[in-house]
Amino acid sequence: MKRQQPLSRETMNIHIDTLPPYEAITCEPLRDAAAAFSAAKSEANARKRDTAALEQERPAVEWAQAEAIEAAQNAGKPAPKRDLLVEHDKKIDTAKMAEKVAIVALKRRTQELEEAVAQHGPAWGKEVAARNVELDEQWSTLMGVVETLHRERASARKMVRAIGGNQLHVASLSFRQRQLVDIELAKGSQNVARVWLADVLAGLRELGLEKQPESKPVAYIDQPEGVRDAG
Repeated sequence: MKRQQPLSRETMNIHIDTLPPYEAITCEPLRDAAAAFSAAKSEANARKRDTAALEQERPAVEWAQAEAIEAAQNAGKPAPKRDLLVEHDKKIDTAKMAEKVAIVALKRRTQELEEAVAQHGPAWGKEVAARNVELDEQWSTLMGVVETLHRERASARKMVRAIGGNQLHVASLSFRQRQLVDIELAKGSQNVARVWLADVLAGLRELGLEKQPESKPVAYIDQPEGVRDAG
């Protein structure tokens, strides 16, 4: 079974480009710095879009100004001032300055976030890693309980059937091709693969192990009931 390597309790190499969304950061100083950085980045991007939009509009303003001049000339009047272009260029200059201010602010927030990562990142990284280990242990324990419960439940159902009761088998799960990753179903499988439920539960329990379980091929075979001793 493929899975990511577990986080250790050692200090992780935290970088501002790989930080999660600031809402998920539990270290308050680091979260505040990340929030300020995120806001500054959004502001810089917004001001950049404003500048680009105004620059893209300038050719249309030039044509509008040209039409106004031509209309005046055609009417025998003095050419009007280039008010349209002057006003639009003022907007572009204002937008460019706002963009530069936003970029300067982003640089400052970036430096503040880098300092916060350097100061608080190692301790927070250890906290995150320790929490991950804790949850892995809880996961394995609880999935072990589910495995045991499944075996006992399957045995009880088997006993009921043996004495004439009507209990359904719960030995396997069915999956269609779209639910499988890196596996092609064999011809004649009717696009359905069956996996022993006990194997699924064991695989889920292994997700919480400190060491990554050995990857083994899984045979998806539609075996008749009774081949494997399961409920």
